[in-house]
Amino acid sequence: MDVVVSRLTEQSPMPDTGSLGGDLRAFAAKAAEDVTGPDGLALLRTVVTAPATGPDGASARDRFLSVRSEQLKSMLERACSRGEVAPGVLEVLDGALAPTAPCGARP
Repeated sequence: MDVVVSRLTEQSPMPDTGSLGGDLRAFAAKAAEDVTGPDGLALLRTVVTAPATGPDGASARDRFLSVRSEQLKSMLERACSRGEVAPGVLEVLDGALAPTAPCGARP
């Protein structure tokens, strides 16, 4: 899971375009590219199917989402500091990732 988080952090850092709209569009476009790219489905399956292995009992998916959510939160806080009204992290994740999920992958 560390490899997945590291790969996404390095290859898909949170955008900083200077506006929330630009950041959200760039984030959604890159998320779609990541999920539909050559390794995307394998990475997604790794995150979703990994067993709970952490000392806290959290699943790999929960740990991955926690790290990525913190990164996303910093992008949204940056927008707020510019005076923009930002949605919540879960709203952004849902809006950006749900459309890219393979059929049958949504709960």
